[in-house]
Amino acid sequence: MNGKVAQEIFRLFNMSEKTDEQIMRILKKTNYSKDACKDGIALLKSESNIFYIMKECKYNEDVCKNGLKGLNLKDKSENQILSIIDMVKESDRQENLKKLCIHYLKLEEKEVYQILNLLRKTNYDLSICKAALIALRLENKTDEQLLSIMEITNYNENICEASIKNLKDEENILSLMERPETPDFVRAAGSSYLDWAGKNEEQILMTLKRAHYESKICALGIVLLKLEDNILLVMKNNNYYSDICDLGVTLLKLEEKNDVELLSIMEKVNYNYHVSRPCLDLLKLSQKDKIIIMDIMKKTDYNPFICMATIDFIKFEDEILAVMEKTAYQKGVCITGIKSFKDEDNVLFLLAKVDYDCDICAVGVSHLTQEADIFEVMEKSNFNYEVCENGVKALQIAKDKNLIKLKKMRIL
Repeated sequence: MNGKVAQEIFRLFNMSEKTDEQIMRILKKTNYSKDACKDGIALLKSESNIFYIMKECKYNEDVCKNGLKGLNLKDKSENQILSIIDMVKESDRQENLKKLCIHYLKLEEKEVYQILNLLRKTNYDLSICKAALIALRLENKTDEQLLSIMEITNYNENICEASIKNLKDEENILSLMERPETPDFVRAAGSSYLDWAGKNEEQILMTLKRAHYESKICALGIVLLKLEDNILLVMKNNNYYSDICDLGVTLLKLEEKNDVELLSIMEKVNYNYHVSRPCLDLLKLSQKDKIIIMDIMKKTDYNPFICMATIDFIKFEDEILAVMEKTAYQKGVCITGIKSFKDEDNVLFLLAKVDYDCDICAVGVSHLTQEADIFEVMEKSNFNYEVCENGVKALQIAKDKNLIKLKKMRIL
């Protein structure tokens, strides 16, 4: 049956005389058309039938609205309404029904203590919490009232996020941020309400420390710093988050520093990539003598990232192998360095040293020309797909080169 036809039946016939069973049969015939169910659900008397239709219509908002009217929620107690919400709260598709039920709780008519008690009873259900935050009108509350609300709700993160935006006293904002249990997203929510004007560098650092170096707050504070050590301290305590490092690197004015100062900064940040990369670019390694490059590696205690970035500037393969050994054959260093190898014995030596690591073999096998060597590497890497793919290509290239040589010899 077409949904529109069912609607006409409900409109023209006296449905008040019809049983739930008859109405349900009509709705089933429409394959639970939303149009038909929207009108038909209002005629049902059984709660179980009403819930069944809402479910079959995937909790369509219009269907649910009419269904809830049939449940007479306006006459039900808070606990009865919560009971219905408990029945539907498990599925995201039922969110429409839950929100409609919340409307009948009439939160805007409740006192603060009643709203807070309701939140506790519902274990701070997110949908109820959102509605409660509107009803609480936090923007009209004093700091003392807001602090009390947060304490009573056991510092629920959603309550704290909304409350921190309405605190007036910066000390109260920082005290909330300072709590170890406060999530970073709550701290971030309060970032715009901090007062930076008139703060000296020591006070800025103290503010960031109390905020546990949350990234959004660090971004606001770090740009006000001038001293190098303070800028580096913020980056370190923020765990070198890329956005904060980008800001910090700009503030450090690296282009004005000499080689010694650049190396010193790299050491201070423990050779973090985000800071060391621009330092290395400014060192202009391609113009440096090999001894200077090797000295840089040595000074960094052969830090893998530094070696990875500088190994390309070493020409002799035995020296490249020595650097790899100093880094305990770190994968990134080996993959970068092996690309420079011409001596196939060195390639085979390195692959054996790294116990035929698949990622390194996939690069190294491309530098081999002998069929037996290529096959051995594929076999030792347990016939890894990428190693085999590159091995086949390498062998084909080697055979093509040999063929060209033979043709030239025949011509001669």
